[in-house]
Amino acid sequence: MKWLPRVRRQHIRSSLAALAAVKSTPRDEGTIATIRTIFRNALAKQWPPIMDRSVAEDLNHKLSQADTICRRAGVPTRVAA
Repeated sequence: MKWLPRVRRQHIRSSLAALAAVKSTPRDEGTIATIRTIFRNALAKQWPPIMDRSVAEDLNHKLSQADTICRRAGVPTRVAA
């Protein structure tokens, strides 16, 4: 059985809400805008029962980036969304 990366909508919602609270530095501004757009688009679409591996890996990579940006800014990513 192939391993498929798991992506949870709640994690994306939490990270998106946390990113909204981050005061952008010039260094992060473009990255934050890109991640927000990707997350909003992902949440707007109907999720398939099994997500394509590359899509899931990309979302997990973006979640990791979002969490890092928020952690550097001192904003918790586990906020109610």
